[in-house]
Amino acid sequence: MALWNRNGESDNVCLLLSKESKMLARGDIESEPEDQNVIVHVTGGETNDVVAAEIVQIIPVNHQLPSVMGQVIFRRGNRVTFEPMRKMGEALRANFRTQVDFASFVYPKDGGRAPIRALDLSCGGIAMYSAAVFKVGTVYEVV
Repeated sequence: MALWNRNGESDNVCLLLSKESKMLARGDIESEPEDQNVIVHVTGGETNDVVAAEIVQIIPVNHQLPSVMGQVIFRRGNRVTFEPMRKMGEALRANFRTQVDFASFVYPKDGGRAPIRALDLSCGGIAMYSAAVFKVGTVYEVV
């Protein structure tokens, strides 16, 4: 498959996550959308981790390609072939979260700061622990 964006970068990039949504690797999808199986060239992370997971979420960065849950059926080098089990739908993109673990601070727009421990991130927000008390309706910024 040869999809390229206007900047000359590959639009075949995908994230490979375990069925528990743990980040395993990133890759380039090499199969066509109409193909029976999905072939991914792992370009970041460990191919062994992807194969060991057995059941993997394949999340294309390009929103025109479907996200699927697939079972590993073959590996050759850094290329892994998956048998699609089911499409994952648009709800995944709206709620996609990736697990993280880092310390940071929350800054209320009216001043001050509070320490936090981040647990996961999404385009829509962050899950975190903090001893601070947060006021409903206050706008906060995490840095």
